[in-house]
Amino acid sequence: MEYPPLRTVPPPPQSSPPTPKPLSDYARPPDAVPMDIDHDTADPSPNANPNANANANQVVSNTSDQEVPLIFSTSYGEGETTTTLDTAQRTNTEFIKAGSRGISLLFASGDSGAGCSAEKKFIPNWPAGSPYVTGVGGTTGVPERAVGLASGGFCNRWGRQSWQADAVSTYLSTAANIPDQKFFNQSGRAFPDIAAQATGFTVVANMIPVPGVAGTSCASPTASGVFALLNDLRLAAGKSSLGFLNPFIYQNMDKFNDITEGGNSGCDGEEGFPAAKGWDPVTGVGTPNYEKLAQAVLALP
Repeated sequence: MEYPPLRTVPPPPQSSPPTPKPLSDYARPPDAVPMDIDHDTADPSPNANPNANANANQVVSNTSDQEVPLIFSTSYGEGETTTTLDTAQRTNTEFIKAGSRGISLLFASGDSGAGCSAEKKFIPNWPAGSPYVTGVGGTTGVPERAVGLASGGFCNRWGRQSWQADAVSTYLSTAANIPDQKFFNQSGRAFPDIAAQATGFTVVANMIPVPGVAGTSCASPTASGVFALLNDLRLAAGKSSLGFLNPFIYQNMDKFNDITEGGNSGCDGEEGFPAAKGWDPVTGVGTPNYEKLAQAVLALP
């Protein structure tokens, strides 16, 4: 299949950069962040067999429309090997194309801790473990600590990425109480990349509040809202959207709230990964600090 050439849509010019507001201002109208739903799927009947992957790929790989959503938050995941390698590689191609259009893709890391396979090894998740998306882990409480349900670890299909190499090497060489290496591929792409609160959410369904909702499915849209605001700052300053986030994230680890307490569940009597100073496989480099990140994104070309 031939794809049409990508078109660059310049943002509107502005004479001077905007002044970022405190993040708390966006928690209430009229400044609350709008996050339109562009793709939603559910099984309409017991015999339904929707192809959610194909539908989601069609939305993400839109190369013809001039205007596309700049942030995608996806609360979906599965064990790495439940998707064929061919499908995963083809999907990665679409992820790369999305990044080249200035689209940021954020995926919930999962809610199964480090995971446990029949072979008694940790199970990395997909698509959060793709090298071309931003995986979002989970925290809980104030002060924040890693939440045990949050998935994270090291991929078997994709190698460690250059933009995360130093941070991951530091974790493996300095963090205390790391699981036995027989449980995971220490040279694999490490995820998640960042985290956000994953407990204590209230979801409204059919006008009825449902309290006590938890999971990284809550964390991913929370983090996405912050990056939507950061995109707004750049566009208002006449700059492009952030696009693929991971190189920026690891170059600006000090702009995130480092999570050093807690950890995720493990496998076969072995504890999962502990949170630690710097990057870790439960909370990534930490939770977004909007005020610090606002200055960092405006300093970019």
